[in-house]
Order: sequence, then structure tokens, then C-alpha cells
Amino acid sequence: MDLVGVLQYGERLVQEWALGQHPTAQRLLEAARNLTRQEGRETRTAMAIRQAWWALEWEYKRDWDTESFSPAQGGRPGATRLLLVVTDGESHDGDELPAALAECDRQNVTRYAIAVLGHYLRRQKDPEDFIREIKSIASDPDEKYFFNVTDEAALNDIVDALGDRIFSLEGAGLRLGSQEGLGIPAGSTAGGTESPSSPRSGTRGDNESAFELEMSQIGFSIHRLEDGILFGMVGAYDWEGGVLEESQRGRIVPPWEAFQEEFPLELKNHAAYLGYSVSSLQLPGGQHLLVAGAPRFQHKGKVVLFQLDPTGTVTVAQALMGEQPHSPLHPQIGSYFGSEVLALDLEGDGDSDLLLVAAPTYLGGQSRETGRVYVYRVGQVRGQAWAWGCQAGG
Repeated sequence: MDLVGVLQYGERLVQEWALGQHPTAQRLLEAARNLTRQEGRETRTAMAIRQAWWALEWEYKRDWDTESFSPAQGGRPGATRLLLVVTDGESHDGDELPAALAECDRQNVTRYAIAVLGHYLRRQKDPEDFIREIKSIASDPDEKYFFNVTDEAALNDIVDALGDRIFSLEGAGLRLGSQEGLGIPAGSTAGGTESPSSPRSGTRGDNESAFELEMSQIGFSIHRLEDGILFGMVGAYDWEGGVLEESQRGRIVPPWEAFQEEFPLELKNHAAYLGYSVSSLQLPGGQHLLVAGAPRFQHKGKVVLFQLDPTGTVTVAQALMGEQPHSPLHPQIGSYFGSEVLALDLEGDGDSDLLLVAAPTYLGGQSRETGRVYVYRVGQVRGQAWAWGCQAGG
């Protein structure tokens, strides 16, 4: 049986429950529903990590009788120990982090770390130092043990991806199941942060597991074609995403390599969420293009216009990233460009005239989340489709 303990922190520590206090999944869920967020003026991450590894230390020590996660309260000799740190701000005791992390290494505690970027994105602050600190907390390599998410709401979406990574560790010799213990400290930024209801926010992080289509979430988005249906698969290929066409041509699933030119390995975009939205454009002469949005691409988003042949080969006609020719406006981090796409036939002749692309969390004046819609005029030159864009603010 897995044992889970939760420790919440800001400028002080709050033990929510000890290892083994809630031995069933149902009791854990009930306890989690009653959690309330701790606010404060400081984020004491090093202090929380020290307390957490004490929770996972199995060797009984006399003065641990007062510790919340002592062996008497659930710690077990020989248990595999995982530590998950979730925080949305830099620590105020960062000078103590190296010693706390060194002790975790000595105790063989595997650490996952999740950086919540909402506080930074909504204030248009550079999160580079924050991300660097949270990466230092995660076990090596970062590609396996580090995540970041756009805001608090996105933590709901990270569950499958995190589980995917933990499952993949079995092949590397980390035994999960009856010998596993989890200690989870969750941090808060000084002064607290907003908890916006961002629409289906996403995650970022590189997943080196062997999963390809097992976590696909096929049907996350759907679009009716003339002779079938186009499905989005945001979880496919380690959350890089993908699409599936079910039509008179049969079932067509492009392989991971099909979109590699648009999502190259060196950019490490395994959480681009391609297929978050899907649509199609009808062109003059009976041709058509498929459309798929990837709102997590490089934190800014991308929309790909492409053709798909029966073998799964993808031919990309154009990739849109919200840029506007001869304009100082550029794609905005966290705007979720491509989260919705819609083709319009204004003239009623069966051909697509406009492609609308939503960026619902685009920040307007005074850092207000006004949203933005990008309007692209669809045309065709020498048999090649193209889209010329203009922007309309929300």
C-alpha cells in the first residue's frame, strides 16, 4: 500500500496529515477536499524540505517522537521515498537549500519539483531565477523530475503526466507500489497569488518514458470532416500531442516523427499539447487542410495547417504563432494561442474564408486578462494554401 503525507508551508509549516493516516484512496480524496491554502509573506522551501525528508527517514531516533512523520506515525524501513515539491515562488531561505537537498541525496530521496508560474506570468515578471531554483530542487535529470505549469488550475492537468513519469521509473529500477512513501510539501508565494480559472491550462516538462499513445486522451477535441472525424490527442507521445483521423480512408494516426519539423527535439516541447483544438479549411478546387492547435508550444502556442495522407505522412502548409507582419505585436507567453480554432465560410460558397484562433489568457492593458482573437484570411497561391493574419483584441 502507498503511504502519502502532506505538508503545507509558507512562512510556517502545517502538517495536513502523516504517512499512513489515510490508508485508502477514498480517505485521501476526502481529506484533500478539506485542505485550505496557507497564505503568508514568506516561502520557506528549505525548511519544508528538511521536514519532509525527516518524514521519510525510517531509522528511529528518540527526538523524532515529536516529528509529524516519525516512524511511529507511518515511516517504514526500506520504503522507496519520493518527495514532491509544489511551489509558486522563490524561497526566502534559499541559502539553506543546498544543505537540505544534500541530506535528501544522502537519504536516497527521489525529488519531483513543480513550478507554478501564474504569479510571474500575470505580473509579466521574468521567472528565470524561480525556474532555476526549482530545477535545483528536482532530482537529476531535470527532463524527468521537473515540471512547470502556467497557473494553479493547470495542476489538474499534470496528474496524468506525473503518473506517466513515475510509471516509467519502474523500468529504471525504482519499485513502486507496496514499498512506496510520498511526502508532499506545497508552497505559496509571498503575499499569495491569484487562482484564475484559466481554460484547460497546460503543463510543460520533458518526459522520457516509453509511453506513446497510452495517455493520448483521444477525443479531447473533435471536428467533423466531410467524410469522417478528426480527433485531437493532447496526451500522445509524452504530451507532445497528435491527431487521429477516422474516415472513409480508414483510421490514420500520424507517427511521432510526422510533426518533428514543427516540434524539434532540441526545443524540448513534449508538452506542446498538439490537438488541444482541431478544425479544417476547405479550399477552392476541393482541396482541404487540417488544422491543429498546440497552445503550450514554447509557452506561447502554435497552430499547424497540414495535409495528411493515408500512410500517416504529414505535409505542413503553414504554422501560425500569432505574429503579425510589419507589427510590433508578438506572441505572448501564457496567452494559450491555439487553444480554440474555427474556420468560417462568409460567402456561403463552401470554401473557408477566415480562420479564427483564440488566445484566451492574453494580457491586455494594466495586465488584465482580456484575451485576444487572431483573424486569418485564407487564400491560395499556386496550389498552396496560406493565411494572412490580423489581430482583434478581446
